[in-house]
Amino acid sequence: MVDVGDRDVVLQSRNAATASGTATVIKAVGACVKGNDGLHVGVRAGGGLDAWVRNSQSTDQEWDFVSFQSGNVTKYNGSEGVITVASTGLRPNGAETRGLLGTWNDNDTDDFMAKNGTVYDKDSSIEELHQFGISWEITMSESSLYYRSGETHEGFTNLGYAPDFEPSDPDVSPEMLAEVCNGDSACEFDFLATGDSEFAAITHTAVEMAWTLLQKMPLSVVCIRRA
Repeated sequence: MVDVGDRDVVLQSRNAATASGTATVIKAVGACVKGNDGLHVGVRAGGGLDAWVRNSQSTDQEWDFVSFQSGNVTKYNGSEGVITVASTGLRPNGAETRGLLGTWNDNDTDDFMAKNGTVYDKDSSIEELHQFGISWEITMSESSLYYRSGETHEGFTNLGYAPDFEPSDPDVSPEMLAEVCNGDSACEFDFLATGDSEFAAITHTAVEMAWTLLQKMPLSVVCIRRA
């Protein structure tokens, strides 16, 4: 999802297709700070989330966010077999970022930069931007995710998959979209892609969660000491 600086902070996701096959959802998130602090959060069978810290399963179930020494705070929510993630503090010391979350350098013309450096225009078609996303597929050696016994990186990889780029559902009315999503475009997209109001509501909650987390972060003031 994002690579900060020289892999100072790395966030990765493991996605799987929905039951309808028209979209994918996040099933696990891997995080690594300076190659040392490793965390994997995945959907638990039967509901909820499981966490592995440095490849050891955590037995502490009373948590909903993780704070790293780098200043990154990531909040996780697991519902309906899906993980939603909100993260702040991803730019320690103003480091540049790369990946699916964009290139944070106050220049909106290079946000869609592929892993090989190719820059996609922000007005590109959804199909073209899908190729930007595919470019960030990771290798096993780059992975910060946890693999259970018998699981392999290849087993979670399907580069031939293509989502529904222009989702529509005749059973989802404008009134239903307004009631569930309240104008949230991400929620509306997911509702039309899946036809599932509960899934769309999860997306809407995730957007609200991100804003709430951002507003709770303390304002940082940089003071320059002069000789």
